[in-house]
Amino acid sequence: MIFIPMQPQAAPPTQHSRELGRRVEQVVRDYQRDHPELTDAEIRTALSHSTGTRDDPDAVARNRRVALITVAAALGIAGAIVGATQPAAGGGSGNDLLMKGVSIAIAVIAVAFAVIRIIGRANRD
Repeated sequence: MIFIPMQPQAAPPTQHSRELGRRVEQVVRDYQRDHPELTDAEIRTALSHSTGTRDDPDAVARNRRVALITVAAALGIAGAIVGATQPAAGGGSGNDLLMKGVSIAIAVIAVAFAVIRIIGRANRD
């Protein structure tokens, strides 16, 4: 099965949605006037929280980075396991132990990096 990621298409605006949009825009402008230090990111976050959706582009990008790091860690672990379990070609040599050690070190570093990134992202949210 092939999965093709797509952004959901927005429904066409209705009279109610246009009116609600105008009212929200007015409230945001009034709030910005009272709080000039307000950033666009804070507005996006507030709107995302108020609607209960998490389609924030920053959150989507962050989730993609975490997924990419997790895949890299999984590949590192798989490489370490394959490297550690493969018999040596030609009867073995001292390099086999070195390669196994390097494979395991790469896997450990990949997992540590992924864990640090995930914990760091979780602490920021």
